[in-house]
Amino acid sequence: MTISDWGGCITGIKVPNKDGEVQDVAVCPDDLQGLQNNSPFLGAMIGRTAGRTGNAQFELEGKTYNITANNGKHNLHGGNVGLHNARWTATEGQDDDSVFISLAYTSPDGEDGYPGNLSTTCKYKNDVIAFFFLTFLPVFVLNLHFLFAKLDTGCRRRVISSV
Repeated sequence: MTISDWGGCITGIKVPNKDGEVQDVAVCPDDLQGLQNNSPFLGAMIGRTAGRTGNAQFELEGKTYNITANNGKHNLHGGNVGLHNARWTATEGQDDDSVFISLAYTSPDGEDGYPGNLSTTCKYKNDVIAFFFLTFLPVFVLNLHFLFAKLDTGCRRRVISSV
C-alpha cells in the first residue's frame, strides 16, 4: 500500500489477480498536482462529512451551522479544505512484529464552518486501515474515507471479516 500525506490519499494497493500477477487496484491521482485537484476525491480522506450537505448547513444541538458551499449551494465532502485537501503528518513506526504508518491532522474549530476541534489519526498496518483515533471538542459531524478500486483487473481477494 502507498499513501500520500496530501489528503491522506491511498495512492496504491497491490494485490494478486486470478493468475497470481500483482496489480495496483487503487484509483487515485499519482502526482501532487493531481491530488490537489482531486475533485472526485479518489482515494482521499473525506470529512468532516462524506456526501453532500444540502444548502451547506446543518443543525446540531439546536444550532444551525453554515458550512462552506463548494458544490453549487451545497457542501460536498467537507468543503474546500476538508480532510481531503490538507497536508497530514506522516510517521512510521513498528510495534510487535509489524511496521505501520500513521497519518495525523487537526482540523481546527471553524474550518470550513464546522464546530469543534477535530484531531484525527489513521494508522495503517499490514496494508489495511488498522485504527482511527479521533479527538473532538465540543461537538462534531464526521464521516471518513473514500477508497476506489479497479475491480476489472481480475483480482480476487477473500473477505475474512467485515464491520
